[in-house]
Amino acid sequence: MAKKDGELNSKKLLDVLKYSFEESERNAQITPKELIQKMIYKLTK
Repeated sequence: MAKKDGELNSKKLLDVLKYSFEESERNAQITPKELIQKMIYKLTK
């Protein structure tokens, strides 16, 4: 059971990392702090 949760979490983490790269390419003015806040929001959602 724990392994399955870990797999889900790492998949979600990869999705969020991918999203953050796309977001930073889309919005060159975004600060690292804003990007991290968005990533944390997506991870905890």
